[in-house]
Amino acid sequence: MIEGPHTLMKTLNHCIGKRHHDDLLMEWGAVYGQSVDKKLCQQEVQVQLMGRISCREFLAIHKDQLAYQLEIIPCYLLRNIQSGWYYTVEKFLNGEFLKYNDNMATAEITNTGLAKTVTAFCHWSYSYSQHNYIILDVQGQKRINRY
Repeated sequence: MIEGPHTLMKTLNHCIGKRHHDDLLMEWGAVYGQSVDKKLCQQEVQVQLMGRISCREFLAIHKDQLAYQLEIIPCYLLRNIQSGWYYTVEKFLNGEFLKYNDNMATAEITNTGLAKTVTAFCHWSYSYSQHNYIILDVQGQKRINRY
């Protein structure tokens, strides 16, 4: 489904925006040229979309075996017309924040059914992608039978 501007603005009523630090942009700009902030933000949006698609596939294949449903929220690319700066924006999740693993695949929470589902998804993403990628740094908040 393609989300139009009205859907986007309704979704982002309460949101978190992120802009890369100027020092990082200067350092990467020396390597990749101008508009590096756009490239970095686009990459974040693409990675999050790849995670969303993988998560949906995982749930479709294993739906009868899972006690918990996982969801990766959408990430959007926005540009401030006046400043020219690019931002990644995603919905603000209000509540207790949980981090299940980090970028090095270190499990921070391991003793729950939800943690086992997250670990299975991360492992599955590596196999599913034929060892091209693994989804890590899984974090968010638990909702009723959904994360």
